[in-house]
Amino acid sequence: MAQTVLHPDLLDFCVRDVLNKTARRIMAVLEPLKVVITNFPFKSPVTLEVPNIPHDPSKGVHGIAFDQVVYIDHSDFKENSTDGQYRRLTCDQPVGLRYTGYIITVKDVIKVGKFCCMV
Repeated sequence: MAQTVLHPDLLDFCVRDVLNKTARRIMAVLEPLKVVITNFPFKSPVTLEVPNIPHDPSKGVHGIAFDQVVYIDHSDFKENSTDGQYRRLTCDQPVGLRYTGYIITVKDVIKVGKFCCMV
């Protein structure tokens, strides 16, 4: 029986490579931050088609609801960004919402206790 030592980084790379080609994508917001889109052009939610596996369209699509109120992860927003490398939503920097074709900008930040809402 042969024994092999494998560096954990190589194992991690191999697992991620296989999962990138085979695992369906699911969206989740672990630390939700409410965003209200003030110029949302529709009166009701719109269903968008999102690929199950982004690099392989043959694996099919699933629908997600897109509405005037969306939630982004708290780590994707900084009210005051002093780091020029930060590429997420800030009060001075717009960001695109994946699969929607929309670019959002912050007009106002409303804080209620430890919670925050952007308009």
